[in-house]
Amino acid sequence: MGFMTKETYEKYILQHAFTVVGEDDMSTVKAALAPLIGVQFNILSIPKEILKAFEPSQTGTIIGTLMDACIPQLSKITESDAFDSVELTKNDGILGEREGYPDFVLN
Repeated sequence: MGFMTKETYEKYILQHAFTVVGEDDMSTVKAALAPLIGVQFNILSIPKEILKAFEPSQTGTIIGTLMDACIPQLSKITESDAFDSVELTKNDGILGEREGYPDFVLN
């Protein structure tokens, strides 16, 4: 977006104000996701010798893909029932059959 006049900027803000996440919304999300903080998942085991051969981006892709599949089913892959209260579901996204953002929706 190029330079905007003050009037154009104010109109833009009014049109997009509904997309701004407020403090109350953030507090709700933080409270809902609190059970996930600090939890370790034992769903992938790679020996250190082999892990050294991976590029950081490869590791990130593997873990990201694995977690994308597991996040909506956390209570099935852990021994804790703390995740039963975290209601995350895979989002259909805005691109139909292709992945869209956000990846997950907090119910």
